[in-house]
Amino acid sequence: MLLITCAITFYAFYYPLVYPSQYLLYDRFDQARNIYAYLYFLDQDFSEGLFKFWGLNYPYGDFIFYTDCTPLIAWFGKIFSHYIIDITPFSLFVYNAFILSSIPLTSIIIYRVLAMIVTVPWIPWLGALCLPWFNPQTVRLNSGDINLSMSVIIVCGIYIVMLMYKHVSTTKFYFLLSLLILLTVSSCFVHVYYMAILGMFAASFFTIWGLNEIYNRRSFLKIWISGFSYLIISFGICLTIFRTTDSFYSIRNKNAEGYGWINWKLNFSSLFSEYDFLHVPFLFRSATPLPDGNANYLGSFALYMIVILLLLAIFRSQYAVNLKRLILKNINGNLLLFLLISSLILLSISLGEEYMLNNNIKFVNLFNPFKYLHRFTLMVTQFRALNRFAWTFFWLINFFSFIILAHFIINYKEISLRIAAFILVAFLLLDTGDSIQYSRNFHKQQVTNHYQSGTIYNDMKSLSNNIDADKYQAILAIPYFCVGTEDYTITLDPNDDFARSIYCFSLLNHLPLMNSSLGRTPPIFTANIFSTFLQPHADIELKKQMNDKPILVVYNKHFYDDEGNPRGVPINTREPAFSVLKSGKDFTSKKSGKKIAEQGDWQLFEISLADL
Repeated sequence: MLLITCAITFYAFYYPLVYPSQYLLYDRFDQARNIYAYLYFLDQDFSEGLFKFWGLNYPYGDFIFYTDCTPLIAWFGKIFSHYIIDITPFSLFVYNAFILSSIPLTSIIIYRVLAMIVTVPWIPWLGALCLPWFNPQTVRLNSGDINLSMSVIIVCGIYIVMLMYKHVSTTKFYFLLSLLILLTVSSCFVHVYYMAILGMFAASFFTIWGLNEIYNRRSFLKIWISGFSYLIISFGICLTIFRTTDSFYSIRNKNAEGYGWINWKLNFSSLFSEYDFLHVPFLFRSATPLPDGNANYLGSFALYMIVILLLLAIFRSQYAVNLKRLILKNINGNLLLFLLISSLILLSISLGEEYMLNNNIKFVNLFNPFKYLHRFTLMVTQFRALNRFAWTFFWLINFFSFIILAHFIINYKEISLRIAAFILVAFLLLDTGDSIQYSRNFHKQQVTNHYQSGTIYNDMKSLSNNIDADKYQAILAIPYFCVGTEDYTITLDPNDDFARSIYCFSLLNHLPLMNSSLGRTPPIFTANIFSTFLQPHADIELKKQMNDKPILVVYNKHFYDDEGNPRGVPINTREPAFSVLKSGKDFTSKKSGKKIAEQGDWQLFEISLADL
């Protein structure tokens, strides 16, 4: 199994694995920043430590947790390179291999899960070969934030919970509890959303399990105490690491903007709207394009399985599947029910505290645990991309579909039902094949490593030849951008091509950026940097953090028209953000900037600290 899935993964992602200097897994928007942060962090001197990141938000910098650069692998690369052998020349291969290892590892765990719940020998093989390829996480490899593509973390969490249920009366239970804590803590430093998803799923499972024990008049204390201990220890370790290493924690915004925004909640139609690269259509799909990040398609196998069950119940009652009886007859019946209910609880979280039906009927979601947690803490708003909590639902629906498939094969001899089962398997294989081929074509044709090759790299390399980078302390890129304060009055999103060029320029010259694209940046830092645009001279508090070297301003005149109005960049009309954006046109002349180079639309200026 491992060799087969490794071979398929190598085929699908051949180009970023074999030629990482030419091809990235993804190169747009947040992922462009993530890769930049990863490369810059590895380039930092080891004496800066393992937590501080200086590539953005100069002169303050920030901490690695807020860069989205997958700290776990960044720390590994940093420590390994310092103490054993320098692997920074192969850093992108290490990054790609780490991310893509999720696919074969997911396959192995799916095999073990299905082997526990179905008795038809070839079904675990089928599920293990197919499900890793079109689940909502793996498809993110083609759309961004690829550290969220590691489906192995979610599937491993489900598997550990299943084993805990099986071994509740043995000492192995406590080993598995420790393993679940370790998984949750370590996954937090791949992406913090894993901690929230695993935590809520396990908490839901332990709660339901304990309630069932109470109903059956059995001891429940061990289950609930274990669940409570899991939450306290795993969340406690993560929060302790955050708070003890992050000296900016007290000045960050505690409330995240956008919590409850409809585009970040589950769009229900995304569950049955097939991806554009899939050839098997479902009976109906969303009539409008889905928001970015709403990739939650359940797959044609699971969806048409539901259709067949409905048709049997309506037209062939003698073959209708009694799902309750089917589940409870399974040797792991209660376990399966607990898992399904837990996934439904997370599905309710993904819908938000309120959900609009047909844009005019408001549904108050009383089943959402966040609705009640929100009354006690604003921390829940930090997990505003609620649609991600629906990921566990994909796995449970598909696991149940395989149970029903096995039921068809074992119990139904009628030829029409055998044909239906064959068609379902064919749909599953087609979805898998489409996903694999799309990944191969996508990464060959569309994803250039602009940090080490290609047009952007060549342009920035040529521009860099005009300067002595050691002469400067930092880069200020104009049009200025700053993202992540959770205050939209001081938020300026960048043009994507401009940002990628600036990131490349920064890496080539080993200089940090005064621009910012981080998570939860303290607003006071952004306000201080804004003073360079809004006042004749920057605030003294900003200059105190800087050295005596001049600032290198990288200006692109394409983004301003002749009247000085910004163009080609996202426009935020809120103040003071808009004034900062608009002032970019005349910034260098007002600050007595000295032009030192020009190349096409790009201009380089030198501004002394006194003039800043």
